[in-house]
Amino acid sequence: MKKALAVFLFCFLFFGAAQAQRFGWGINGGLSMSTVNGTWPSGDDISNAELVPGFFIGTYVKYRPRRFFSMSSGFNYISKGANLDNNPRETGFGQASGQLRSIYFEIPVLVQLNFSPYTPNRPNLFIGPSFAWAVSVRDNFTIDYYGGGVPPLVDVAAQYYKFDPGLIIGGGIDIDISDWKMFTAGVRYTHSFRNIIDAESSDFDESPDYQMKNLNVTFFLGLTWVIPTYTLNTPDKRNKREKYKPINPKKYKG
Repeated sequence: MKKALAVFLFCFLFFGAAQAQRFGWGINGGLSMSTVNGTWPSGDDISNAELVPGFFIGTYVKYRPRRFFSMSSGFNYISKGANLDNNPRETGFGQASGQLRSIYFEIPVLVQLNFSPYTPNRPNLFIGPSFAWAVSVRDNFTIDYYGGGVPPLVDVAAQYYKFDPGLIIGGGIDIDISDWKMFTAGVRYTHSFRNIIDAESSDFDESPDYQMKNLNVTFFLGLTWVIPTYTLNTPDKRNKREKYKPINPKKYKG
């Protein structure tokens, strides 16, 4: 009985709310620029960490209960990493020869404020958490290497934590290109909260001072297909009822 009641309430709330919901889905992609900050096992700050370019691609859904407010989530693949100052005095490999390259599967959960909501070109600001999991991690500085030149990149996923939560902030613009399509462009910054180095599993150094966090800036473009109930991108239509206008008493008969 309790299960039946729970199913009934779920269906009632879901289908009842569906009449008022405005949904859209889309794809996006762009340029990912990444680096890291932190400290080496010696306690020295990681210096001269260079930005490295990469890719960003994904899909998303949007729910827009009000014209000025939206929520979105989705699935993204994003590349991260850095070129690092690998202590050239000791290694002899040269400045910024330490290389980190990784790919993450990301689920963002964003809230968005829409400006000029009744126009076809709507700037926006958004913020929300990022939940990311490493798909692959390669580097050349957490391994023993005795060859000549710069060490090759090798798979070192076991030396890094898989889960990497963070915070996303950004902004962009939605542009109506037809009744049921929107073009999106924007930029976002992701700051990771977790030290990605698993010092206990690392063959390089088990120092608790070894800290490394991902920093990422992404420039993206997107295309949203609007589900027919998602009518809020129609310009100049506020969908408000006409105000009540009392009738002049002189017009009453009898």
